[in-house]
Amino acid sequence: MGFDELHDHAGLQEHGIAHVISHHGWIYDALLRLAEAIGARHLNYPEILGPGPIAPPVDEISSDIDRVAGFRVTFPNPFPGEIGLFTSRGVASFRSVQSLYQAYRIQELVGSDARVIEIGGGLGRTAFYARQFGIRDYTIIDLPITNVAQAYFLGRTLGQDMVSLFGENQHGIRILPLTEFLDATDRYDLVVNVDSLTEMSRDTALAYCKAIRSRANKFLSINHEFNPFTVREICATLETHSSTRTPYWLRCGYVDEVFCLVRGTHRRMYPQPDDVSLMR
Repeated sequence: MGFDELHDHAGLQEHGIAHVISHHGWIYDALLRLAEAIGARHLNYPEILGPGPIAPPVDEISSDIDRVAGFRVTFPNPFPGEIGLFTSRGVASFRSVQSLYQAYRIQELVGSDARVIEIGGGLGRTAFYARQFGIRDYTIIDLPITNVAQAYFLGRTLGQDMVSLFGENQHGIRILPLTEFLDATDRYDLVVNVDSLTEMSRDTALAYCKAIRSRANKFLSINHEFNPFTVREICATLETHSSTRTPYWLRCGYVDEVFCLVRGTHRRMYPQPDDVSLMR
């Protein structure tokens, strides 16, 4: 299938989810939800207004997002034939809209001076937008072949001087293989994982969560709960519990969870069976 929606769409009928997330109407809805999530547009009040007003133009939504984000949002397309929602700022793909909101969440949680690492970064779109939000200390860890794709995307969109690969020591977004996280000891203000921990084996996910617990102040997980285990369940085995748990704004079935990992700062959202005082 390739990375993101960068693949031959001729056989989309064989890949139902690919057809849905590549459809411009679905991407438009995600962009509108993003604007509502960050407070750039008011939520419709269906009890009074019913279905609500006529859907606003794409560029109007983008301008609203600009005002909250603090920069002009663009959708760079270094690859030919990207599929998505046409705008005057580029073709907005499914992943680019998701990544823009995820970068907003990162900045919202830790600010622009934080040290951030993303486990599994796709093409690096979240890192790209995090840079627009002013976050300078950003690391991606992923499989080596994906590191190559990330370096190409970020090199084309930010410039080759803004990318630092394994073995290099220069400013910019660091792109590293998985071992550089699991076998290292450096700390981070925030670890981010989107749509991947629950796709791993349980043992692999547990290894990552152990490393996250020991080396980060906060952990942002945006994952679905369809597979045999959830991020919440894996973290609970390590006596780590989310401080916030909410539905993810931009995609049904996904959960936005924040785990505060500094000793004494995380709390349980829900009473556990042994919390006798809370159960009474």
